[in-house]
Amino acid sequence: MGKLRSKGEETRAKMVASTAKLLQCHGYHGTGLSQIIKESGAPKGSLYFHFPGGKEELATAALIEAGREFSSKLRDSIRPDTDPADAIELACAVLGQELVESDFVQGCPLATVALEAATHSEPIRQACVDHFGEWQNLIKLMLLHHGLEEERASELAMMALATMEGALMLSRVRRSTEPLEQVGRQLHLLLSIVLGRSAD
Repeated sequence: MGKLRSKGEETRAKMVASTAKLLQCHGYHGTGLSQIIKESGAPKGSLYFHFPGGKEELATAALIEAGREFSSKLRDSIRPDTDPADAIELACAVLGQELVESDFVQGCPLATVALEAATHSEPIRQACVDHFGEWQNLIKLMLLHHGLEEERASELAMMALATMEGALMLSRVRRSTEPLEQVGRQLHLLLSIVLGRSAD
């Protein structure tokens, strides 16, 4: 049986989850502390008790947690023992399905803040670096497992990451999964060629 959370831990977790949701929808500057308190239902005084650094510390914790959850979802599709071409196309399909289910609100949980606040806050910048690095590493490890050299695997993983992240943004803007679907197909084709396999 898992360890039960204390009331304080539950309050902190609610604030982190609520902040992550608000940041994804409204960005860093568009999310106010009063919104966070209202959304989480947490007592006003508990915010600075749990996060003495204020909004920046809370936002950083929320981004880290959201990044972990996002990476966990990707791991279901992108595993070392799966075919890289199939895995990347499946990951694009999963991301597209999540967009549809959230009415095109929930794409990458850090993208909005990364563009808006990462240049002004070192903790937030580092949270974004770690998140995107984890995503890239998942792809890289899969490619290494299938015989690619370190440098080649790293570069292809970066290319796939950048392409999928761009497709997520385009899909949100267009309110259509077509960009993700197209990127999934093209990455499938490219990785099949790189790995010397049939693209069918």
